[in-house]
Formats: sequence, structure tokens, C-alpha cells
Amino acid sequence: MKVTTVESAQRVPFRLDGRILLSGKNTEIIHLSLKPNEALPPHVNDFDVAIYVIEGRGMIESGNHQAEVQAGMIAEIPSGAQRGMRNTGDRPLRVLVIKLFSN
Repeated sequence: MKVTTVESAQRVPFRLDGRILLSGKNTEIIHLSLKPNEALPPHVNDFDVAIYVIEGRGMIESGNHQAEVQAGMIAEIPSGAQRGMRNTGDRPLRVLVIKLFSN
């Protein structure tokens, strides 16, 4: 068994507070924390993703769709769809970004 904490996890290679909790053949899980008004800019990836909100409030965008999210909600975005998110609250927005790779 391997146990990883947010504090001990490897940082993501971009300028946000993201930590790679799990990186496997078919799945990667990233803990991402956005400060108030901080954003993950819209981008496109070639894998499905699920974004589970742990804490806070935010807006998740995919293409022309936007959804207000809060703790306990999950957003699913298919491969090839543009995606981004912004913290719209006054506390940190903490999410798990679950990347689902197909073989």
C-alpha cells in the first residue's frame, strides 16, 4: 500500500497550487486549490475528466456551458471538450481533478 498526503504529493508543472495524489496507467488524481478569483484557464485535453468539489464555490466551464459548483458536486467533461474553472467564492476552492485515460 502507498499512502500520499496533499503536503507530500508532487506539485503540478504549472503555476497553480496543484498536487498529484495518484498517477497511474488509466487514472491521475490531482488535488487543486484555487484562491478567491483565481482561475484555471480554458484548455482542451484528450482524456475524460471528472472534477469533484471538496470545498468552496466556483464556476466550471466546458465549451458554451457553465455550471456553478460547490462542495459535494461533481462535473464530468468528455475528452476533446474545452474546460476551465474559476473560484467565485471568498474561500479557497479545493477540488479533485480525476483524469480518466483510455487505452
